[in-house]
Amino acid sequence: MRNRMLHTATAVSALVLALTLSGCTAEQTPTSSPTASTPALESVSFSDGATLPPDTEILWGFGFANDPGWVEVGDAPKPGWWTFVRADKTCIAAFRDSALADVGVDAGGDVDDMNDEEATDAVIAAELGDEFGDVDGLLSDGYFHRHEAGEAQIAHRQFSLSIDGWGRFVAARAFVALDHSAIVVVTCDGADVNIAAQEVLSKNVIAVEPGPQP
Repeated sequence: MRNRMLHTATAVSALVLALTLSGCTAEQTPTSSPTASTPALESVSFSDGATLPPDTEILWGFGFANDPGWVEVGDAPKPGWWTFVRADKTCIAAFRDSALADVGVDAGGDVDDMNDEEATDAVIAAELGDEFGDVDGLLSDGYFHRHEAGEAQIAHRQFSLSIDGWGRFVAARAFVALDHSAIVVVTCDGADVNIAAQEVLSKNVIAVEPGPQP
């Protein structure tokens, strides 16, 4: 599998960088020719997924790559996933971006009749399998931060369950028109999985980028 990992600083550092760059434009000498501004990256709702160009790439940007609080597992237990262990060894965060079929959703079957939100629920159900039974009532709306996009968000669905100090959190987003998905699974034993998940979502972002140019 081609390494699609996009290394980045944390979402917070991206915001700081954006603010720093914007502050450097003061007191410039006016010119007679207009200067084109870079359009701001926008949030991506579930309905927006169908409007993305067909060559769009969906990539994880890992803030954990430079975070001393998390250590990457060199030999990931699940092929195709990037896995990080928290320094105190209480939590594991595993990430994947791949075709829908690779996460257990048939891109050539029923998913063709699904919208992005329905397909996202199917991705989470496929990841959880039969371990938790019917999870329909346990799913809720959330969002990923969009890479280098300020406050822009990418809508996702999420699952969370905690039992006696053990917890599992799953957040995912399917893009039916692109036959692609992004998913993160956080598992904790001896730590609050929801607090860990907040850290995971704040430091690891999703890039929505144009495909390779000829």
